[in-house]
Amino acid sequence: MSTEEETTAKSVSIAEDATQPTAAKKPLEMRRLSTISRRYDRDGKGYLDETEQALRRMDTQNQGFLGMDKIYGIVEELHAQEQRNSALIEDLRTEAKANSSLRKGIFLLCVFTVFLTISNIGTSLAAARLAKDTQVSYYNDLQSSESGVRLGTTPKDVMVQMNPVSEELRMRRSRHLQAASDVMCPNVTAANAAIHNSTIHCELSGTMGSAEAARLYELFCPGYKTSGYCTGNGVSKINLNCQGHLSTLFGGSQLPPTPPVSFDGMTAYPTSGKGYVGEAAVFLFGRLLPCIQEFSVGLYCPDEPVVMDSGELNDDCMMFLSWEPGTCLGTVELCGEPSDSSV
Repeated sequence: MSTEEETTAKSVSIAEDATQPTAAKKPLEMRRLSTISRRYDRDGKGYLDETEQALRRMDTQNQGFLGMDKIYGIVEELHAQEQRNSALIEDLRTEAKANSSLRKGIFLLCVFTVFLTISNIGTSLAAARLAKDTQVSYYNDLQSSESGVRLGTTPKDVMVQMNPVSEELRMRRSRHLQAASDVMCPNVTAANAAIHNSTIHCELSGTMGSAEAARLYELFCPGYKTSGYCTGNGVSKINLNCQGHLSTLFGGSQLPPTPPVSFDGMTAYPTSGKGYVGEAAVFLFGRLLPCIQEFSVGLYCPDEPVVMDSGELNDDCMMFLSWEPGTCLGTVELCGEPSDSSV
């Protein structure tokens, strides 16, 4: 080649080099690999991919290969990563099961809510129907609105107050007292007692308001106001309280089936000539004895109230006590005033 041709070739080469980027600016895959780097180029493509580059960086001693310690570290890291991935997968499975259980729980809760709502609606309808068919009595008993029969099934202890007899009331009710005594105590006069050899004691023992006496009979005999007779058995017993002295009256089957009767301007509860059956403790010289005495009482309620000295109207019913001494040595005191005894 002549001198002129060599000069022209150099000029072209310089021009081409000016248009090419410098070696520092070439991409890594276009750079010329060193002898050690070429050992990591597995397929001889002239550059290193990302994995090969990572292996080359780990060869800090420029040996062209990785030692046992390096390989062990890589495997150890891979094994640790695998364990972390397995734990993550197990956590995801556990969470998935929990979510499934939660969905089942929510579904069951929805079903229970629907069932509870239907039950509440049924209960409301039943309560509305029951409210039409029942009513609450004076003594807070649930009873039938139509028949007055007590619907409660549990025993009910009812306390009824009675009062001692005042002398003023004895005087103002003398005529009624005599009429009631003739009905309740026909064989208690001295002559009759001698004839019949009777030791029955019968006397006025206390008083009770007329409204309370009517309610007491209603408690024992439900339905008599509407049907004229007892439509069922009421409460089995009630307790009387008079000045701290307690006694018991029994209802149920022991109550006369006939309704209260009227005579001589009075109404007799439970009926004329036969009273409530009861039990009471007996007293001897003012001391309570451990003995129970049977008795009967009749309530006689005047139809018209009487005016007392205080100007107040009094409609109290008179309670006659009748009993016959038995094995108990003492007297029956319903209101703290003992009846005479010949025991």
